[in-house]
Amino acid sequence: MYLKEFAEQRNVKPNTVAVYMKSHEKEFKGHTWLKNGRKWLDEDAIRLLEQKYPMPLPVQVIEDSEARKQLIEAQQLIIKLQQQLVEAAPAITLAEQNIKLIETMTEEKENLEKQNEELKNELQCFEKTIFGLYRKVK
Repeated sequence: MYLKEFAEQRNVKPNTVAVYMKSHEKEFKGHTWLKNGRKWLDEDAIRLLEQKYPMPLPVQVIEDSEARKQLIEAQQLIIKLQQQLVEAAPAITLAEQNIKLIETMTEEKENLEKQNEELKNELQCFEKTIFGLYRKVK
């Protein structure tokens, strides 16, 4: 077996295995050789590497029907809530516009009240003459 094949079987990079072998050169001396550009491993080298890089365990699939049922219910709830959100979006937009309008009208009302108060104060500086006209009091 050559190094790349060993690494692929164990889901590790060939370079990772090569670096490990290089750092443990004494243990692998005489158990590896190059042939046609590939690094080959004898039985002893494979045995040493298997201790460091064992075969990956198969994935266990656990069937949990209760969890699956809860997941489906949760997904259905999400879909229902998304539909409600889509249906409510125009009402939300309208409410936001109304809030902005109320804020604008409130601000305008405050400005008008302020102007009215200023005009009342200014009016106090005038007095009515006998001809029905107003003149400024000093």
